[in-house]
Amino acid sequence: MTDKWPDCGRILELAADPARRTRRLSIGKLDFSRPFIPEEFTQLYHSPVYRTLTREQRLRYNQLFAVRTNEYIMMLESDLVDHFLVPLRRNRAVRADAALRACLDTMIAEEREHYQGFLALNRLCLPQVFRDGRERYFSRLSGGYKLLLWLLRAGARRLAYPMWYIMALEESSIGLARAMKKNPRTPTLGPLEPSFMAVHLEHMKDETRHLHTDRRLISACISAASPFWRRLDAALFKMMIREFTVIRRNGSGARVIRHLVREMPELAPGEEELITALEELKHNETYQRSLFSRPLMPLTFGIFDETEELAGLERILAGYDRPD
Repeated sequence: MTDKWPDCGRILELAADPARRTRRLSIGKLDFSRPFIPEEFTQLYHSPVYRTLTREQRLRYNQLFAVRTNEYIMMLESDLVDHFLVPLRRNRAVRADAALRACLDTMIAEEREHYQGFLALNRLCLPQVFRDGRERYFSRLSGGYKLLLWLLRAGARRLAYPMWYIMALEESSIGLARAMKKNPRTPTLGPLEPSFMAVHLEHMKDETRHLHTDRRLISACISAASPFWRRLDAALFKMMIREFTVIRRNGSGARVIRHLVREMPELAPGEEELITALEELKHNETYQRSLFSRPLMPLTFGIFDETEELAGLERILAGYDRPD
């Protein structure tokens, strides 16, 4: 069911147009008197405890969480590229389609360029943290996550379930950029930092085109697979979604809070309350819908809708409302 989507030839034509490609922006400095991302794209915004913070505390939390947000985009553009998209070249359906391979290779090259752009931005956001060559701070790789990456690499020849997740992440990053463009002024912190916003708006150019490549890869590698492999892909995807939507006390969101407390020691007596508020978001439907929802990722949800094997996903993904 890809007739409404550009074919690989058209995708490659768009990729060759400089006006439709993401440029690396040269940014000298950021205005730290402004928030970096819309407040609703941070975790604590969805908790009552957020209203107990001073404006200065909320502003700095916003800026720190924005670095964490960039790192999650970088996770796609490095971890999933290296451990899944590169090995996906060996998938039989991809090997058999030269144009699809060209689209995949273009996406891989662009994602690696994006990684460097977001790393440069994060180094401007937290120069003291990243001055020693560090590339990740909040999103550290756990043993379990490293095992998952190994499994992705090992299974890419036959299993393509991460493509659904990659498409969701890419459309989510587009949703963030669109939210910035639509409303560049936050409810309580004032206008967004223009250079930070410009990087995300520029990033949207390639990501919009990548959705078409994602769709073609899903069609080739999953939709055309046998019923057994499609069911297995769907089961593994549901497990993957469950893993990535859990909030943990030692997760990246909690690391943002702990860093905030180190910068603002007056928050130390309330650190445990902030971490607890974070954990309670697993029961907060508004927060869950801020991660995955039809308004945020309509194209990805359309793919979910047409995939019979993903029936029941709404029981795992609070923001997914599967049509009857």
